[in-house]
Amino acid sequence: MSRALPLALLGLSLTGCKKLDAAPQELDGLLHWFWRNYEDASDEELAEGAVNLYDAVDADNWEELSEGTVSRLTRDEAAAVGVTDRDPADAPGIFLVNVYQCTLGKLEPILLYKDQDVLYDGVYDRYDREYTSSRADYESRASPTMTWAVEYEATILGSSYTANIEGGLRRVPKLDEEQSPHGPLVLARTHLPRPAVFEGDGDKSQEQDYQLEIYLSRGDGTLLHVYGMWRQANFGAGFTSEDKGVQTILLNSLADWDTDTEAHCLAGRP
Repeated sequence: MSRALPLALLGLSLTGCKKLDAAPQELDGLLHWFWRNYEDASDEELAEGAVNLYDAVDADNWEELSEGTVSRLTRDEAAAVGVTDRDPADAPGIFLVNVYQCTLGKLEPILLYKDQDVLYDGVYDRYDREYTSSRADYESRASPTMTWAVEYEATILGSSYTANIEGGLRRVPKLDEEQSPHGPLVLARTHLPRPAVFEGDGDKSQEQDYQLEIYLSRGDGTLLHVYGMWRQANFGAGFTSEDKGVQTILLNSLADWDTDTEAHCLAGRP
């Protein structure tokens, strides 16, 4: 929902009165900026950030998947989602930039689908999502945001665990050609409100998980997908989320997720 002109001129946020820091120009800073300002930024401010992001990854000339590490969240950034009892400096960050065949109109039903375990077979042993805001209001654009809570079970290296996730979407509409040259954008932000619970007395753990996704149209039937993840996990046998090899495995799984999402888009699922 576009902000009224007087508020935009004053630089006020969507939910408060403070002026936000300007959107940076480089990818690492932008991932942090979108994380911090997911709720409080106005549509105009997020649209400015989206233009900077598009340029930062040179989306018009994108040729192949890009991935790597991103600097860690601060305590203030973790507190933005209510996490104050764990140190986000213990959660290394990774990022992925990808482009695939899809449109926002086809993507949103996939992101909103309650039974994600049906769409992404083999990822979860059990997946239960409950909406905590009105899906109808989001889809009708009466509300720019959608929220949910998830409890899921999964198995990693032979160990089962249960985790809870809180997250949702925010949609920023097209404002005008100057502010939104790439059209609307969709943001997704999720986090682990408390550590996962593993079966048995092993050393495996997942203490923290923060994820941010940004979707922008390239105008040719493809979407730019920028993904940031900060995770503190111990997978056993000395393998943790600090390890470069483990980070590569996580990034490969994110790329596989995009491949599956593209297939769902092309097939018109769900």
